[in-house]
Amino acid sequence: MIRTEPLDAPLGSLASGWDPGAPLSDDDLATLRQALADRLVVVLRGQRECDAEELAALAHQLGEPFPADELYNIPTETPEVLAVSNELNDDGHEIGTAGSGPLPWHTDYAFLDTIARESLLNAQRVPSDGGADTSFCDMYTAYETLPDHLSKKLAGRTGRYTITSENNTRLRQNHHDEDPAAAAARRMQANPDIIYPGSGEVVEHPVEMPHPDTGRVALYVSSFSCGFDGIDDPEEAFALTQAAMDHAIVPEHTYTHRWRQGDVVIFDTVGTVHRREMPHNPGPRSLRQLSIKYP
Repeated sequence: MIRTEPLDAPLGSLASGWDPGAPLSDDDLATLRQALADRLVVVLRGQRECDAEELAALAHQLGEPFPADELYNIPTETPEVLAVSNELNDDGHEIGTAGSGPLPWHTDYAFLDTIARESLLNAQRVPSDGGADTSFCDMYTAYETLPDHLSKKLAGRTGRYTITSENNTRLRQNHHDEDPAAAAARRMQANPDIIYPGSGEVVEHPVEMPHPDTGRVALYVSSFSCGFDGIDDPEEAFALTQAAMDHAIVPEHTYTHRWRQGDVVIFDTVGTVHRREMPHNPGPRSLRQLSIKYP
């Protein structure tokens, strides 16, 4: 039986009692869904370490996972599981996606026509201190507390999103400081076989994004934001995105997770943005990632 308790943080619950080898009961599934609705992030901890098939089975009980094997053009443990790893193959390239260095505040699959509703991360292999923390920010509260001048500018707008653009790069730079030489060396280790989904495409989604189950509305902006309908000036669009994110990303709306071996973290991908902090340990770190399709 799964039991949850709030973390000592603005968001997040700690869950115990998950059996990776058995399907969730109706009660356990309801417990997880309620914890996600209430606290946005659920940390499953204390169970034996799961394998990729068991993690995928958990994801399927939550909804329809994205097909990672089709989207990224690299080998996967199961069709649903994407490797996020700094470990290198025989050619000196990362075995997975974006596995080393920091990552900016983002929302999984915002750059596709179908966005993510929930995502899962599993610490398959991490250093004793976790290697790099992952932070989560509550974008429902960010929306609900928008100051009037931002609320009026964003109300009813459609946002534009892409996996890479000049605005994306500037937003990333504004939210992480990384040594340029270290960043360049890290890019040299990137897996050359990866084809990122949606690369070069621009998609549109509401800036006021409702969760399909709860109806609660989130502020849907992140480092994948690249503009808005009705705003033709790129500088004006960038400034509005930056102002919205500066309002959202504050300590009182944020939880930072320090990883332990075997952790599984499920999070509401509509109502949060997340980022990988600057690594505090360069040791081997491999996480499994899955996302559930909206709605």
